[in-house]
Amino acid sequence: MALPVRVAILLVFLGGWMLLPFGSFPPVAKGDFPWWITGLALPGDVMISKAWIAPMAALAGGIAFDRKAAPAFRPALVDIPIILWCLWPIANAVMLGSVDPAPLPAAAYLTGAWGAPWLIGRIWFFDHGDQRTLLIGLAAAGCACLPIALLEGWGGPFLHDLLYGPHPFRYDGDGRYFWHRPLGFFEHGNQYGIWISLCAAAAIWWAVDRGWRAGRARWVAVLASILAVVSQSIGAILLGGAAALMTRFWSKRAIRYALLFAAELTLVAGVVQYSGLIPVREFVEKTQAGQATLSMIRATGRGSFAWRISQDLKTLDGVRGAPITGNGHWDWWRPFDTRPWGLLMLLAGQYGLVGLALALGSLMIAAVRVLARRPHPAKATAAIALAMITLGALGDAILNAFLFFPAILAAGAIAARVPKEEGEETRT
Repeated sequence: MALPVRVAILLVFLGGWMLLPFGSFPPVAKGDFPWWITGLALPGDVMISKAWIAPMAALAGGIAFDRKAAPAFRPALVDIPIILWCLWPIANAVMLGSVDPAPLPAAAYLTGAWGAPWLIGRIWFFDHGDQRTLLIGLAAAGCACLPIALLEGWGGPFLHDLLYGPHPFRYDGDGRYFWHRPLGFFEHGNQYGIWISLCAAAAIWWAVDRGWRAGRARWVAVLASILAVVSQSIGAILLGGAAALMTRFWSKRAIRYALLFAAELTLVAGVVQYSGLIPVREFVEKTQAGQATLSMIRATGRGSFAWRISQDLKTLDGVRGAPITGNGHWDWWRPFDTRPWGLLMLLAGQYGLVGLALALGSLMIAAVRVLARRPHPAKATAAIALAMITLGALGDAILNAFLFFPAILAAGAIAARVPKEEGEETRT
C-alpha cells in the first residue's frame, strides 16, 4: 500500500534517526568516559552518519515521488542564514587556510545534516494541515521508543552493541534513579531523553487539539509522557514539559512574559559565563559561597549540570582565541584535555560566533516569527507547538552536544508563514 508522500518522508527521516547506528567506534570500558567523541551535529572525524543519510534519503524520496513540490518552492529571506551556514566551512577555510575537515566535505555534511531537514520542512510541511501531520509523526516517533524503554530500562543499554557494535556512551549516565536510562540507537542517553520528551510535547498538543475526545490521541499522549518520565533525563523532561505548557497556555499573557523573561535570563547568563566579565570559575573554585552553591547543586542529584558548565569553562580560552572565525578544526579543544559538553560551545570553537549565528539564525527567526503573532484566544496552533519544540531543542543544545535534529525540520515548516487579516496563514 502506497503511503502519502509526507508520511513516507517522516517515516524515512524519523525512522532513520531512530534505527540507524550511531557509528563505528572501538569498545570503551565501563567507567571510562569517551570525552573525545563530539557527536554528529558538526563535521568531524565521522563524515558519513545517520545525521546525513536519513534527511538526504527523505529529501531524495520526496523529490522522486512528488515532482511538483520542489519546483514550486521559492526561497525567502529566512532561508539566507542556513544557506550561508551550509557554505560557511568554505568561507572559513579561505580565511583560516588550515582547517579540518576539508571545506568541501564539511559543507556537504552541513548541507545534508542541517540543510536537508530545513528544506523538507519548507517544501512539504508549510501549511497548518502538514504541520499537524508533522506533530502527529513526532508523537508516533515518541511512542515507537516503547520497545527500547522496555528492553533497556530493565536490562540496561545493549541494543546498539547487539546489532551494530560497541556504543561509546553505553555506560555514560546508564545508572539512574531506578533501573536504567535507555539509549537505543541514539548518540547518547541525553539525546534519547530530549527526543522522547519533545515528542511527548507534540503528543500532548495533538490530544489537546482534539479536545481529549479522540481515544487514540489521548492514549498516545499518555504513553509518550510516561516514556519521557521513564527516560529519567531530568533536564529534557523539564524542557519537554515547559514546551507543552507554553504551547497549551500561550494565549495567556503571563506565559508569554515568562518565556521572554527566561530567554533574557538565559542570554544574560550566557554573556556572563562566556564573556569573562565575571570570573565564574574562580568564584566557584575559590570562594565559600561558590563551593556552597556547588554543594547545593550536587545535593539535588543534578551534579552533571555543574560538571557540564565546568567543561565549557575549561575550554573557553579556545573560543576566545578566535571568536569570529573559530579555530577551523573539529578537535580544537584537545590542548585542554577535555571538550565542551554543549553543542553551542563546540560550534563556536570550530566555526566562530559567525558560524554560531548562521546555524541558529534561521531556526530562531522562524520560531520568533510565529510566537510574535497575536495568539488564537482559544487554542494553540500547530505552528506554536513546533516553535516551542524548536526552542526546547536549542535550549538542550546549550548543555548537550547531541542535537534533536527534527527541530530543524520543525523550524523549516514554520519558517515562512504570515497571517492574513482573517487569521488564516499563507506561505511567503
